[in-house]
Amino acid sequence: MSFSTFAGPSSQPLPGSQSTYPSQSSQPGFSQSYAHFVTPDIPPQPPASMSEILLDPLARLQTLSHTVFQSLGPPQSRPPPAPSVVELLAVDAQLATAVHVARAHQVKQRRIEQLKDEVLDLDRHWREIVRALDEGRRELDSIVREGEERMKAIDEAKAESFHILRYHGF
Repeated sequence: MSFSTFAGPSSQPLPGSQSTYPSQSSQPGFSQSYAHFVTPDIPPQPPASMSEILLDPLARLQTLSHTVFQSLGPPQSRPPPAPSVVELLAVDAQLATAVHVARAHQVKQRRIEQLKDEVLDLDRHWREIVRALDEGRRELDSIVREGEERMKAIDEAKAESFHILRYHGF
């Protein structure tokens, strides 16, 4: 009975065995030699949403995981080839980037919420000031009106006294 050898990134092959899948390697440190393949030169597209940024790499990882487990399972029919290490490294890097972006997003969102609360507090304070100024303006208007009425009464009294003094000959 012959068994196929699984030679993953950190394992050594059995003497005389050869890997049947391109994703398997007999060299230790295999993942480091493919690190430059992790982030392909694909022009960045604007993300639609934070959920999409996180769910896309998770969906890819799930697909690759299912493929790995199907390739390792008992062969009812010909199992699919295992995904390459490069694919797994790429999805790992994409997931790490997505988690980093999500963390940065959370920090920025917290800052936005703090600024929003600060703006609401400033708005409340501004409205209180406007209310106090309006109340003060109304009080000053009534004082000015009262002063104008007194000035008018004084002017009328002066005019009356001038006529009275002229009438009496002074």
